[in-house]
Amino acid sequence: MQEISNPPTYIFCSRLNTSFSRWQFTIWGGQFSAGVTSADQVSAVLMPFFDQLNLVGISGLSIYNNIVLSNRRAVFPMTDQPVYQRVIDVRIFSVDE
Repeated sequence: MQEISNPPTYIFCSRLNTSFSRWQFTIWGGQFSAGVTSADQVSAVLMPFFDQLNLVGISGLSIYNNIVLSNRRAVFPMTDQPVYQRVIDVRIFSVDE
């Protein structure tokens, strides 16, 4: 995973202690159809995880402000067979500490 950006959020006279950061998760699935299946399975597990991820410390909310911006298929070329990937871009709401 890689942090893409984490710009601060400002109000009239100060900076908020919460922010939306963007993270990119690169899932290496492997080669052949098993690689596609592996990458897809990890992607399928991450979607409900982001739905309930709570990095603000307020429990019991019906929804949290984490937004999957994209869930792309990707291929890493090799000399013999390509390695199949999924690249998930997520905007995560959190408290800065």
